[in-house]
Amino acid sequence: MVFMTPSSETLQRDKRHLEQSQRMSGSLSGKIVVLNGFPGTGKLTILKHLQKYLRAETTCLLDNHLLIDPVVAVIPGRSDRHHELRRSVRAPIFEELAHQAKQGHTILMTACLAADSPRDKAVFREHLDIARKAQVPLYWINIHCHRNVLKQRVSTPERQQGSKTKLTDVDVLWDIMEKHTLLEPSHDGGGGVAFVFESMDVSGEVETSVICLLNIITSTKAVTEDNSAF
Repeated sequence: MVFMTPSSETLQRDKRHLEQSQRMSGSLSGKIVVLNGFPGTGKLTILKHLQKYLRAETTCLLDNHLLIDPVVAVIPGRSDRHHELRRSVRAPIFEELAHQAKQGHTILMTACLAADSPRDKAVFREHLDIARKAQVPLYWINIHCHRNVLKQRVSTPERQQGSKTKLTDVDVLWDIMEKHTLLEPSHDGGGGVAFVFESMDVSGEVETSVICLLNIITSTKAVTEDNSAF
C-alpha cells in the first residue's frame, strides 16, 4: 500500500486524534519501526519529529550511521572485514534493542537496504530477529520522494557540512538509484513475526510525513508473516 499526502484538514484532525490517544494511553506498546530509504529522503529527520509524540523514557531512536561511521573510521571501504565488523557492532546493540522492545519500548530505526544485495537481506533478517526475540511487531516502511526534492535535501548546507558519512554527491545518488531498488519484504512467510510493510511518499512537509507514519503504526494491524525468503 502507498500512503498518499492527505489534505490539511485531514492532517489537523488526525494530529488532534493522535495527540489525544497518546495522552490517554501514556505510550505505545512495544514495537520496532524502521524507515528504509535511499540517502537524503529524510529518514532521521522524520523520526526525530515523530519522537515528540512518544514518551521519551520508552522511546529509542537509532540512526544507522551511528553503527556505520565507527567502522568506516577503522576500516574504510566495503571489504569483507569491514562488513564483518559492522555485523559485530550491530549484534550486541540489536540484542539490547530487543530487550527494550520486550519491555514495551518503541524502537525507531533508519535503514538503507537494497533488494538485490545479499548482505542487505541478511541485515533485514537481523531486524526481523529483534522483533522475533522481543515478540513485538515490526513496521517496515519504505520511503521515497520526488527527484527534485531529493536533490534539494542531499544538497543542504547542514548535510554537506555534517560529520557523519552521509552521501552528499547527487550524481552518485542518481547512479545508486538507477542500479538498485529498495528491499521489499515478501508476504510469503518471517518465522512468526507480526509484520507490516508499507510504502510512503515523503516529498511534502516533515509534519505531513510524521502524521502519515503515526497513522501507520497506530492504525495498521500487524499480521504474522514468514519472511523466510530473506
